[in-house]
Amino acid sequence: MHTERISPSTAYGPAVPPTAAPDPFREHVEPWAGGTGLEPWASDVIQRAVINYRDLSVIAPPCYDTNHRNVVLEEVVNPGSVINFTNVPTGETAKQAAIFKIFACGDVTLEVKAGTAPSAPYSVLTPGGSITVAHALTPYVEGRIWFGFTGGEARTAAPDGSVTIHCVESGHDFPFTLHANSMARKAVPKSFVS
Repeated sequence: MHTERISPSTAYGPAVPPTAAPDPFREHVEPWAGGTGLEPWASDVIQRAVINYRDLSVIAPPCYDTNHRNVVLEEVVNPGSVINFTNVPTGETAKQAAIFKIFACGDVTLEVKAGTAPSAPYSVLTPGGSITVAHALTPYVEGRIWFGFTGGEARTAAPDGSVTIHCVESGHDFPFTLHANSMARKAVPKSFVS
């Protein structure tokens, strides 16, 4: 209930200027201070930072330099790797996204794999079919690639489509099925003039 306690910018309250009296929050913290010989964030001694308790990396540590990029499909939104377009009115275009949770130490690029873009009535709505998701000091970031479906004849199901999303940094491919059905456009009641 108190997310400010784990946010690097608010965890310690306002910045405290150095004082004449010892400040326990300004003491150097092991193993980051280097006295233990442990390598907390980087295997290169030169890259290690000497920090105190108020350093943001205590709350939101950087990734170890051996950590890999991990991209996970958000199964709650896209169960079974299916993107559903349900009851789309004839002639209208609905949009849905393939959603990923990204656990990474740097930026991650997701793109529609060459040669796998869906054909009409499906379309790729993300410009260029590619996004770069910036790294942030959070447990994970979300990445979304958007797709469209244009409704066809009412009360019919469209043939399934397919698309593969590729993660450039990890080399992983994520195949998706696109599924949709159309419904009649709702009639607008005529207004009566009295």
